[in-house]
Amino acid sequence: MKNQEKKPCSLVLVRNNKRLTGTAAQLVHISECGGWDAFLQGVADQVIDNFAQSYNEAARRPRLQAVGGTTRKTEV
Repeated sequence: MKNQEKKPCSLVLVRNNKRLTGTAAQLVHISECGGWDAFLQGVADQVIDNFAQSYNEAARRPRLQAVGGTTRKTEV
């Protein structure tokens, strides 16, 4: 990686005035969530909630259809 700047890690965790980055920060966060199983359950719950919310918003929109009138002819 000569002549290239090192990209900063986007994952930073500060605990007790100590700065953790990268994998160390990820492991501490997962440990605070109760382990991998609890962490992944939380992620899955967030995904399901986001999906349900967007699905319900789409279901509330009325489906409009043309009734009667003339149809447009498109040229191919």
